[in-house]
This record gives sequence, structure tokens and C-alpha cells, in this order.
Amino acid sequence: MALTQKGKGYQYILTVTGPHILQASVSSTPQHTLTVTKTGTGKGTVSSTPAGITCGGTCSHGFDEGTLVSLAAAADSGSTFSGWSGGGARAQEPARSL
Repeated sequence: MALTQKGKGYQYILTVTGPHILQASVSSTPQHTLTVTKTGTGKGTVSSTPAGITCGGTCSHGFDEGTLVSLAAAADSGSTFSGWSGGGARAQEPARSL
């Protein structure tokens, strides 16, 4: 079995020799989990592009390595979005690209 990097993922190749030759390959791209946690007493939702995160509290989703993920916060009436923190985020805008 050989493990080689191909693009952003890895490729596994298994070759059987003898009267028959069988080659099978499976490719996968490493994923990283993005977790969103709401703090404070306000209400609202956070969603992501590409899809995967849509929540008003805590939620997580695995995104392929190298994927640009944009987060958008929408405060409910009577609540105020005050900013992002963690993961290098230091912006106060309701939208954030990671």
C-alpha cells in the first residue's frame, strides 16, 4: 500500500500482483471542525457559507481543508451583535471570513 499526497488530500493505492492485478484508490481531504458558541443573553443566529453552520447556540461542522468559510451573524429584534472572538477573529462586523 502506498500513501501519497495528491492535491489537498491523500491517495491510498493498493496493488495486488499475481494472475490478477487489482488497483483500488480512495482519496480523502483532511477536515477541520469549526465550532460556533453563542455567549451573552441576546438571541440570534449564525450561519455559514458554504452551508454547515446554522444555529442560535452552539454548533459544529467539519469543513475540508483549504475551504474559505464565511460566517454571518443575525441578531434578533431587541438583541445586538457585539463581535467575534477566538480563532484569530477580532472583527466587530456581523460577517466574518475564516
